[in-house]
Amino acid sequence: MATQHDQVVSSAAPQAPATAAARPTATPLALRLPDELWLLILAEVDYCALKQAQMICKKVQRLIQDKRLDAQLFRLGPVDGKLEVGMSFELHPHVERLDPVARARWLLVLAKEARKRRPWRYTPWSYPALDDYITSPACTRLKVRVAPTMLYGDDENEHTFVVLERRDGVTVFDVFKALGEWYDTRAPRYVTDAAGYGDLAEKRGTDNEEMVRYFFFEHWSELVVRAGEGAQSGMSVYLEATMYTD
Repeated sequence: MATQHDQVVSSAAPQAPATAAARPTATPLALRLPDELWLLILAEVDYCALKQAQMICKKVQRLIQDKRLDAQLFRLGPVDGKLEVGMSFELHPHVERLDPVARARWLLVLAKEARKRRPWRYTPWSYPALDDYITSPACTRLKVRVAPTMLYGDDENEHTFVVLERRDGVTVFDVFKALGEWYDTRAPRYVTDAAGYGDLAEKRGTDNEEMVRYFFFEHWSELVVRAGEGAQSGMSVYLEATMYTD
């Protein structure tokens, strides 16, 4: 039988260590870094890394909103002053990695649905990146070419380029929509003739998407600033798709 002394000693015995789940969780060291140090770190990473960091924790999400990261996140508005030859622009990775020929049908459907003002919540193009500017810093006048020179020639005209102008900056959505509308446009007669479509194209109509589907996209050219031609003169930022010719 246990004595009274034994009972006192037993009741005073140390308790078992708390389980890991019961212990208070320490704040990770990374989250205890001062905001200024975080901003220095984030300023060194690219767009994709910043977007991933934005999903890590609330603190990083809040820091991502800092204006000092606007350039990396393609939300820096148009620069002051006019365009000049030699100006440097970065192309948005959402477009840089896009194969416009392989995605021609998607772009075409996007343009058709956009004209109907339908929501894009459940489509492949309903990404937050659509609201980003196409370039960093943003440009207000962009000319994009996806027409292969082998069929469409080297001329700069309404059949070979799409022109986008927005005073507050051209966005990724603007480019996707414009490319889709170009694909959905009837191909010019000189192109269908060169492709051997002849009278068949006249009877049923042949759009640009059908003309370029057998070409292979290689890469986007480097963004350049140069003077325009014809009625639409003035300086523009040019973006051109390079196709395989072999």
